[in-house]
Amino acid sequence: MKKLTVFCFLLAIGIPNVIAQNNPLYDVNYDAPEKIANYDNAFDEFQKIYLQYETAIKTTNDIIRQEEKEAYQKELNNFKIEETIRTNKTISEMRKAIYGNEVESVRKQETERLTNELTEKISTELEQKFSSEYEKIKNDEISEIYESLRAEAYKETSAITQRVKSVSTAIAIVFIFVISILIIIFLIRNTIETKATHKSLVNEYLIRLKAYNGEPYNISQEINKVYGNNAKQKNIRMNALSEAQNLYTDDIKEIQDYKDEFESYRSKLNNYLKALNDDNYPQISSFLFDIYGQYKKTGQELAHSLDFRMEAERSIANNFLHEIANELKDLSKVIESKTINEKFTNQKNKLAKEFLKLSKSFQKGEF
Repeated sequence: MKKLTVFCFLLAIGIPNVIAQNNPLYDVNYDAPEKIANYDNAFDEFQKIYLQYETAIKTTNDIIRQEEKEAYQKELNNFKIEETIRTNKTISEMRKAIYGNEVESVRKQETERLTNELTEKISTELEQKFSSEYEKIKNDEISEIYESLRAEAYKETSAITQRVKSVSTAIAIVFIFVISILIIIFLIRNTIETKATHKSLVNEYLIRLKAYNGEPYNISQEINKVYGNNAKQKNIRMNALSEAQNLYTDDIKEIQDYKDEFESYRSKLNNYLKALNDDNYPQISSFLFDIYGQYKKTGQELAHSLDFRMEAERSIANNFLHEIANELKDLSKVIESKTINEKFTNQKNKLAKEFLKLSKSFQKGEF
């Protein structure tokens, strides 16, 4: 539209100029007219052209202004439309936010109200012990919520009860475990003390038997007199006296005598082990247990004789006990390595363990 306007404006200016340039007044060789009338006509023509030019400029300005006004008005209208849309959208969003806040506020208020109402009604129900009157006035909504809350409460109560049971069980187990440990410690200590007391009594009675030439009458009379009313203490001392009698000898045997006895035991034991097989195991095993008993009895005798020996003999006897301990340990390994029928395997292994246990007694000098 603007291009068309400019073209019309140029055309309006250009055509009069072309006509004017063809006028003889523009010719350099043109002589001035002799009559003023001709000049006035040319001036009038020029004035008309000028007026046409001014008119064209004014018309063009009016057209341009009108177009700019229309364009501005159009842009202004578009801006108004956009602003109206944006304003409506903002108002809509604000309205939604306000309504949402109001709805949330109402929801919280209603929830709080219903919760308080429900709590009050449940309290009333508990106080009235689920009276029939309260059951009638409950509406469906309260009833549903109540059932849900009761289920949650029951679930929580069950969980707490289970935790209490678990904790109680754990405490009971720990208590039983501690008591068991204490009992075991007490029994072990009591056993150790009993063994120590027994050994001490045996040594004491050995010395006293030597003073009485092996006669136990005076000692047994003393035990009955002092511990006659205490069966436990009486049995402990009588057993110690009986063992002391078995260990007592009028004369202390020489160390070499003990060596000869143990050599005899070793020879028998090796012969039995060589002859051991599946067919004769029951018979051979009884012989092996007999030799085990002989080892133990002689070892006890030698260990108890240390109290009646000189320092030099005591040292030799201790070394000899250690030698026998190593010998019994090797015999235990030999017995365990023997291959026999499976039905005798457990008995054979038990015998090997007994010899190993006896080896430790010889090593410590305690039986």
